[in-house]
Amino acid sequence: MASPNFRSTMRVAGLVRTAVLSAAAFGALAAAFWLPAVADEAMETEGAGLYRQHCASCHGSTGRGDGPVAEKLKTPPASLTTLTRRHAGVFPTEYVSRIIDGREERRVHGGRNMPVWGTYYGLQAQGQGRSAPDTETAIRQRVAALIGYLKTIQVGYTDGAGEAAATGSFLARHLKAFGARDMAAVMQAYGDDSVLVIPTGVLQGRQQIGNYYEALFAEFAQPGAAFNLLEHTVVGNIAHIAWSGATARNVYEYTAETFAVEDGKIRYQITAFKTRAR
Repeated sequence: MASPNFRSTMRVAGLVRTAVLSAAAFGALAAAFWLPAVADEAMETEGAGLYRQHCASCHGSTGRGDGPVAEKLKTPPASLTTLTRRHAGVFPTEYVSRIIDGREERRVHGGRNMPVWGTYYGLQAQGQGRSAPDTETAIRQRVAALIGYLKTIQVGYTDGAGEAAATGSFLARHLKAFGARDMAAVMQAYGDDSVLVIPTGVLQGRQQIGNYYEALFAEFAQPGAAFNLLEHTVVGNIAHIAWSGATARNVYEYTAETFAVEDGKIRYQITAFKTRAR
């Protein structure tokens, strides 16, 4: 579960303060003054409860990577609902366990984009006076509970209807943001590995795709611009739309766009225009 920040609640002078902490700052904070709060916190053992406490703010209440702080993160959180589909129909228990725990990942690969939950759950257990073996048991229990919950929110490997519904909702949000010329909302649909193919070339990553939308929005911001959605089809994680429109400079007689949505982001987009100058 990707998230470079750790969200904690601290009680200071009787007030509840919320802080978003980098993973690097987490260890220092715990050592300085947060460890007693960790020790006092109830040790949630039910998977859905753990998810709500520690994952939903980034990965979203339904696990699709659209939590309330997701747009503030440098690395967009992954969708957790397609783990089974992305591993040929088998939930990757060992892989997910290693990612959630995080201690081995940090030793092998250095920095990571989310808190080291194995360390956090260990601090909780130690704060309650547990022995080292018992602490490891507590860590494994919580990681297993989270995995058990994640298995319940997977999009079925052959569940085309469910996947199509999710893709349709995603596309509706994207089109609404496009119609409002809301640049920030539009760019939430793209990641650093997104690819947009247009008649003049291939754009890759948020920077290049963002430049494309800035130019498009500037054109459609002129007086008299019009946009008409002609077709809208969704099959599984693939969406297709066709539209026509006009601006002060061009008439878009027919534009076809096809989107491949993966992990809550547009992974590939192909756009073809039939236009003429006014």
